[in-house]
Amino acid sequence: MNKFDFDCSQFIAVRTLNQINRLEHSPVEGLYLKRLVDVSKLDYLKQVVEVPQNFQVWEIVDDEFQGEFEEWEDVNSAPPKLESLMGLIDEIAGSSHEDFACVLVQSATLAVERIWRCHCLKSEFRRKLFAKSLFSIEEDSSAEVSVFWINSSGK
Repeated sequence: MNKFDFDCSQFIAVRTLNQINRLEHSPVEGLYLKRLVDVSKLDYLKQVVEVPQNFQVWEIVDDEFQGEFEEWEDVNSAPPKLESLMGLIDEIAGSSHEDFACVLVQSATLAVERIWRCHCLKSEFRRKLFAKSLFSIEEDSSAEVSVFWINSSGK
């Protein structure tokens, strides 16, 4: 039995607070960030998704966020909330040279084969994120959990 019972959640995990502190007080349009305090979600991210223990985790609070992928037909023209997420990724990457993660959880699975891990440069994030769109033909677009490790120092 899965002890992690949550779904439709999205997280940003960073090594240092300077990567995101400023953003908490200057919200990105359409996104509400809060520091993750839910122990079950934190345990899932650390134990199953393998976010390092020393990372700070923030949740993008929006139960309807992942529905945006159903509307995303063209990689170059994303729905507003997804554009805001990509803007947030650019902001974080621009404030540090450390790698960080964006984690999208449709359902908190323990099945390793249902967790897609992707390493990308910040300049590749849009294309990699498009894999979650219903209109994508990417092989792993149906994963229940998508973990994007973004290299801040790459363009």
